[in-house]
Amino acid sequence: GPPECGRRRGGGSVAPAIGGVPADALLGPQVPALARRMVATFTDRFPVYSALPHEELAGDITRVVEHNLRVFVRTLRTGRLPAPGELAEMSRSAARRAEEGVPLGAVLSAYHLGWRIGLDALVARAGPADLDAVVEVERILLDVLGLVSAAVADAYVEEHQALRGQDQAARHEVLSALLDGQDPREAARRAGVRPAPAYAVLTLALGAHPDESASGVSSSVAARRKLRRVQAEIDHHGRDQALHALNAAGGTALLPVDDPDAALTGGWERLTGLVARIADRAGTAVHAGV
Repeated sequence: GPPECGRRRGGGSVAPAIGGVPADALLGPQVPALARRMVATFTDRFPVYSALPHEELAGDITRVVEHNLRVFVRTLRTGRLPAPGELAEMSRSAARRAEEGVPLGAVLSAYHLGWRIGLDALVARAGPADLDAVVEVERILLDVLGLVSAAVADAYVEEHQALRGQDQAARHEVLSALLDGQDPREAARRAGVRPAPAYAVLTLALGAHPDESASGVSSSVAARRKLRRVQAEIDHHGRDQALHALNAAGGTALLPVDDPDAALTGGWERLTGLVARIADRAGTAVHAGV
């Protein structure tokens, strides 16, 4: 039947009903089996999930999927969108996926796929008379999915940035040890960096990008974008083994060198080419010393 046949919620609204049965009552009993089916589908569809330990898939991930479904069931029943506290379980799970290196795209794709499976299960018995109820269910699903996706993405990015900060701090220790003439091996082990036989020390002075002084543009955002492009070019040149301490005005980069004797002879053209590419990526004048 149409939504009018559903259960009355607090505030006088009516919960959607499909085939004369309230949608939450239809979905609720299916939650455990649906959660298992969703996780099995994730492992079939996303290689990064199939590589996770079985105990994690059957434990943490299945539990979070069940929690997701129960949040949706509760929203169908009450008409109230989930409060931030109800999304905490999803946020914690997203942080764990970031720590494990599961790409954010795969995490969000799994959520969307799971909700689609849940929707399919819910509307499987819908008939022509249930069109209004199905539309209402889909609207509720999109509202809840929007909140869940935002909470998951925020938690993932926060954890990813924290991990990246730890990695950058560890790599900075290696750079400091090398510049101070100390043994870098212990710091390199913590940073996951293999010390090169030698390094070319590149000192950079970066000019301001035009966007940094453009009207209506955030100068700090423009400066960070310039800095990220410069760092990416140096990382690419150093095959992700380069070390650098840079800000928007410049700084120091240590570039790995396999043959110290050839570094400033045969390798000179590579260094000058790198500086030219840095200037191109930075979109501004660059002065460099080796």
